[in-house]
Amino acid sequence: MTFPEQANLEQTSLERDAETVDTPTGEVEGSAALQTFDAMDATQTALYERIQTFDIDDVEDSLSFSQRLARDNGWPLKFALRVIEEYRRFVFLAIAADHPVTPSDHVDQAWHLHLAYSRSYWEDFCSRVLETPLHHEPTKGGEAEGEKFDDWYQQTLASYERFFDEVPPEEIWPEAKVRFGRDIDFVRVNTQQKWVISKLPVPREVVGAVVAVLVVGSWLNVLQHGFQHGARTLNPLGGLLVAVLAALASYGLIQFGASFLDALNKPKGLGGCAAGGGGGCGGCGGCCGCGGGGCGGC
Repeated sequence: MTFPEQANLEQTSLERDAETVDTPTGEVEGSAALQTFDAMDATQTALYERIQTFDIDDVEDSLSFSQRLARDNGWPLKFALRVIEEYRRFVFLAIAADHPVTPSDHVDQAWHLHLAYSRSYWEDFCSRVLETPLHHEPTKGGEAEGEKFDDWYQQTLASYERFFDEVPPEEIWPEAKVRFGRDIDFVRVNTQQKWVISKLPVPREVVGAVVAVLVVGSWLNVLQHGFQHGARTLNPLGGLLVAVLAALASYGLIQFGASFLDALNKPKGLGGCAAGGGGGCGGCGGCCGCGGGGCGGC
């Protein structure tokens, strides 16, 4: 998950065994497949309808695609279904847009999982639905790659709005500085071996600096009041407190220093991947999609 990859996703009728998903009153479930958009020509409309109606969930599976996507990412099933819908839209853009396209990290996770279902992806989806291959290439890294994919992501958001006549949902399609900042730091964690605790919404270097200042101040206060005639009269409890405060101060300083070094040494252009259709596309630092004859320089 550290390197989001190019996108190709299709949505389908999805099992709801693990969770009941409410459908808004008056709206027929699956009606999105019948929706049309003025910006699409007849060929694009036919493509979009094929993508919308492609069934990615095998009804015979005890663990369906949508349920696996929700489980692997810690999402409610209802949210995973929304991500799959956005994956479908992204794949359409990969074929229909006149520029390389880059997915959000959420959409990228759906694409990753779909690639794992290789027969479904290559034999059914690409061959029969898209009617062209749609490949993925990981980032080559580097600052130039990062700038390139940042630009492609911005173009993708603009094309999304142009084709679908609405702004992409921010909780699935965040702004570029989030997509290529916060969202490239995912790692796999075995929850049977590790505890996972949410961080405060404050940068680590700020927390480290505040802890260090408070602890050092408290430490100096203890030293000032704990000695009367030299170190030999320091209360044992006071000595223990001094040791604890010293340890906390060291931790705070280490956190501050680690954040500073991370900022200096963090490789550039790690934010994604690319998808290439037909002729394929080269390496990516975001994700890009290129349909039909492929795209140059992707």
